[in-house]
Amino acid sequence: MRRMICLLGVLLICATLVCPALAADTFVPSIGYKDGPDVDDAVIGGTKVGDCVVVTSIAQAEKKSTDITQAARDELLDVYKKLSDGSMKPPVDGYVIRELVDVSFKQKACVENAEHNHAEELAKDGTTIKVTFDLGVAKSTKVVVKTYTNGAWEDVVAVTNNGDGTVTVEFEHFCPVAFCVEQGAEVPPSQTGDEAGQNMILWIGLMVLSLAAIVVLVILGRKRAK
Repeated sequence: MRRMICLLGVLLICATLVCPALAADTFVPSIGYKDGPDVDDAVIGGTKVGDCVVVTSIAQAEKKSTDITQAARDELLDVYKKLSDGSMKPPVDGYVIRELVDVSFKQKACVENAEHNHAEELAKDGTTIKVTFDLGVAKSTKVVVKTYTNGAWEDVVAVTNNGDGTVTVEFEHFCPVAFCVEQGAEVPPSQTGDEAGQNMILWIGLMVLSLAAIVVLVILGRKRAK
């Protein structure tokens, strides 16, 4: 009986150590509820338009808290759902999605009521927009960017890690965007708070359950011994 109790205790404690590691290998920690990266700069046709670009995260799309179209929200949430339930493969093998967002022009301020419609300009053949995002990635981190268009992931070739935590991406059009990094890529401490907090809560919870199970088994063993 004592051997069984010890074995069970060891197995439960091992589970508390393994589960956080497994949890971190899914998407990106907190991808479902954190806000998207800030836009440091955006340039189209030599004109700075950073104030017109809006990044919408999964949580913001669910809350409808940013100024984008409902169609853009629906598409982003649909992509997230398919990735979550496994009906869609991750965009890059061996990489994890650090950010999954929609990138758009603000509808009211920069499209509907704008004197100069940047969305129409971007729609012209050969026109691109360079957007610099504050991703908080290390200088050594390779970032692969994919856009989701017409039901498929497409490569974004022009991606530059600026070495200061920001990444500049040149888009031909706006749509759902996945920022992917290699598994185990170095992340500055300020960017890992969500992951650490979630893993700590999970670890503590499993440890408590493990200890509770051991106590119960010990009590039952003593009762049977009597």
